[in-house]
Amino acid sequence: MAVTRGCLGKIYVKDAAVTSGATQMLRVRDWSFSESAERLESSEIGACTKTYVAGAVETSGTINVWWDATTGANQTQMSVANDVFIEFYLEGTASGSNYYRTPTGGANIQEVSRSGSVDGIVETTYSFTVNGSLTATSV
Repeated sequence: MAVTRGCLGKIYVKDAAVTSGATQMLRVRDWSFSESAERLESSEIGACTKTYVAGAVETSGTINVWWDATTGANQTQMSVANDVFIEFYLEGTASGSNYYRTPTGGANIQEVSRSGSVDGIVETTYSFTVNGSLTATSV
């Protein structure tokens, strides 16, 4: 069985308000995104079991990084309420690799949290919600 090692992945981000290309997000620790659909009840009177249909799809996730003031725009563009475009390269950026990207509407940064401790490294977590569905494609 083939597996993909997380250490090979890369994330690229771009502020939706600028025309320049996406740049690699630096100091990424881990990331996750999940896609879910609303559950809409479609039960009918006379039936004694409930039935459901899928409703609207929502995609949301997080990106955790080691905070680094020298990373420039990569981390500063990920501010609360900012719209960004995100690309998740699960296998790296080599030709033929698969990746997921936000649609034309991008993603909205919903929350930014930072934490640190006396015996740890300061980290930042960016939580986002995608405006639409992620698109899977290959490099």
